[in-house]
Amino acid sequence: MPLCSDELIRWLANGDRGCSSDSMVYHLTGIETEDQGCYPIDPDDVARCRNLLEAVPEIREAFPRMATCSPEWEVLVNQWSNICAQMDAEVPYWRKSKNLFNAVKTSELIDQALESAKGSQP
Repeated sequence: MPLCSDELIRWLANGDRGCSSDSMVYHLTGIETEDQGCYPIDPDDVARCRNLLEAVPEIREAFPRMATCSPEWEVLVNQWSNICAQMDAEVPYWRKSKNLFNAVKTSELIDQALESAKGSQP
């Protein structure tokens, strides 16, 4: 098993985990997680990924490598700062929310990014 930080161990044990954040851990560390091929499809997924990035420095530093995971991750990584800025503006309490259904513009940015990934696939 790859070595990991105390922060990552805490997140694996107690973090708000989801398919896309687990996929980040697997792709960036090699640590096997329950889900390994997912990407964020809505603001709740993005929030879980952002919480992981804030909690675990080595994941945050390695995050640009997620662009090599899939076409979807590539466009999401390229748009990440825009998606996060929109989320911060639209729902500044996202860290404490479990349901970001009112982050409509954030959802639209995610959808647009994922649509562009479909267009780039053969």
